[in-house]
Amino acid sequence: MRVWAHRPTVADSVKDVAELVFREIDLGSIRFAVSPVWEAVAAVRAGHTRHPATRHAGRAASVDLPALRALIPPTGHLADFLTPTPRRRHLTFAEELATVAGSDGSAVLADLDHLLAGSPDPGARRLLEEGRRDTVLLLRRVVDELQAHWATTIAPLWDRLRAVAEADVSWRLEQIADAGSRRVLETLHPRVRVAGTELSVRTSCSDVETTEPGSGLVLVPCAFAWPEVLCLTVPRQTPVLSYAPRGVAWRGCGRGRRRPIARSSSWSGGREPTPWPGWTSR
Repeated sequence: MRVWAHRPTVADSVKDVAELVFREIDLGSIRFAVSPVWEAVAAVRAGHTRHPATRHAGRAASVDLPALRALIPPTGHLADFLTPTPRRRHLTFAEELATVAGSDGSAVLADLDHLLAGSPDPGARRLLEEGRRDTVLLLRRVVDELQAHWATTIAPLWDRLRAVAEADVSWRLEQIADAGSRRVLETLHPRVRVAGTELSVRTSCSDVETTEPGSGLVLVPCAFAWPEVLCLTVPRQTPVLSYAPRGVAWRGCGRGRRRPIARSSSWSGGREPTPWPGWTSR
């Protein structure tokens, strides 16, 4: 997986922008999924920084996640085995966690080598090297930490997170009915572009890949991904592009509290941001 930073402003000031290219997309093979594990992993990524979404949850700081934080650094490559391609539109957290727990050892080692090559901090390097010596133990730690992270941070918000994701999927399905799949791809994110049969994701990360022609694409709305785009491109799996549900952003509300708002002017052509219904600060 790669993470490409996109700042809250749509204006692009990042230099040396590269591209991840999805070649010869079969528009008929695009599908959607709502993924608890992708949301949980994105929240860990957000927790490295003072991301307002994490402050809104208010629980992440109470959970010790050393293995996950080593596998999900603040920038760059994330461990691919943590976010398998969703098999269908709706999966439970337990189902996806079982897939992570059954990850192939060689795939785990490949992720660890990739992360170690990225010059992690000393604490993360120690954990990654320990994991390389015993991938079975590492997977057990990852499963335990994901379960704790889910229970304390994501599960209390999941009904609302899922509702926002489902609303986004419903809106995009209407767009397919009205204007075709191309319209959906064109409104995913300011850094996602469609040209002919290719979809490209503009990125400041130099470590980019090109997918095989006709490999399909799974779109996963993920609130904690904002303001970034997350992608998965690994052999023998359908590529995944995870994006913030239609216009989600976060802003201050009261003393240090946060709530998500719809950034429709940036993502979907609307005029003014409006609050998502059902989201309130506590």
